[in-house]
Amino acid sequence: MNRRLLRSLPRELINIMRLFIARIITIGQKSKTWLISERGHEAKDNAYVFFLWLKRNHPEINVRYIISKDSKDLNKLADFYDDLVYFDSFEHYKLLWTASHLISTHIYGYRPNIILFSEIIKRYNFLTNKIIVFLQHGIIKDDLKALYANQTVMDLFVCGAQPEYDYISAKFGHKEGVVQYTGLCRFDNLLSSKPKKQILIMPTWRMYLNASNFKDSLYYKTFVSLLENRELSRLCQTFGYDIIFYPHYEFQQYIDLFTKLNIPDNMKIADLSCDVQQLLKDCAVLVTDYSSVYFDVAYQGKPIVYFQFDKNDFQQHHYAKGYFDESTFGPVSYNKEDLLKLLKTVLADDCILREPYKTNINSFFSMRDANNCKRVYDAIKKIKK
Repeated sequence: MNRRLLRSLPRELINIMRLFIARIITIGQKSKTWLISERGHEAKDNAYVFFLWLKRNHPEINVRYIISKDSKDLNKLADFYDDLVYFDSFEHYKLLWTASHLISTHIYGYRPNIILFSEIIKRYNFLTNKIIVFLQHGIIKDDLKALYANQTVMDLFVCGAQPEYDYISAKFGHKEGVVQYTGLCRFDNLLSSKPKKQILIMPTWRMYLNASNFKDSLYYKTFVSLLENRELSRLCQTFGYDIIFYPHYEFQQYIDLFTKLNIPDNMKIADLSCDVQQLLKDCAVLVTDYSSVYFDVAYQGKPIVYFQFDKNDFQQHHYAKGYFDESTFGPVSYNKEDLLKLLKTVLADDCILREPYKTNINSFFSMRDANNCKRVYDAIKKIKK
């Protein structure tokens, strides 16, 4: 097929053709490869941490990591060049058929095309002979129907805390043994961190906002007002803190709207070149709305302040509320003025985690150590196909 004709075909059709050509070529072929991925473009989350752990602790396993050639994280994998599989390469397609394990941070994160392959997997379930592991992106606190058993295919669903495990086991409909409480792989790196004098502002996204309505939204206007607020800047100067604002991955496409703001010198807008895990380890206090990253900060025993200015809209149009009440981990504010008061109290107290939040966090994480990767590995090895 000539290249001009190939370029004229819809991308989805090309993907299907490559998938089934790869199938024809690999008929009868099997390998013991563990194929690991995040979104296919990153190396900074649970899959990356688990990949490094496997290379250090189980070199006998043929583990391969999916990453795009133009990824900003590619340099982090420089020591493992021979173990890389380039995202959307023909080798990627062949390994979908031959690998024994498909392991991803995001649901079906090993697939070359998000929507198309999710539908193919759900409709035809051509991965029945493989061990499929969902490492998770963050502790689940909401009712995520997309992760119900009737919407997914997986052999291991990793949980990061006991209450999360209890909720998912009871509600999501997976077979016994699929959902397991092991802890998240990236938690292994959290307990040794030493915070800097930084305030991390990290809100989550809103699935009902897009390019047509983002700039006019309450979400955007609220954070513009907060970031340009001189009282916030003076408060941080008084106590010697810097501010890092990191828009959610799904909203990084609007980063220019934030970098063009008239913000103080002690404030930085963080883009995708920043390592989210490093930001979470460096911060002394987290300000968020509903983002599950607060579990990572809580795991480290650091204070959290919530800013839930649109709580009703969020729960109505984004995610239905699940089992968790944020107020058990930190104080909640609903407007900018209250947020600044809460922040002042936390900074004046040297960002020490106080009661009742300390006790609540300790109860939530019944396993709080650096053995999460090992527990995930042990759980995978027990899966029989």
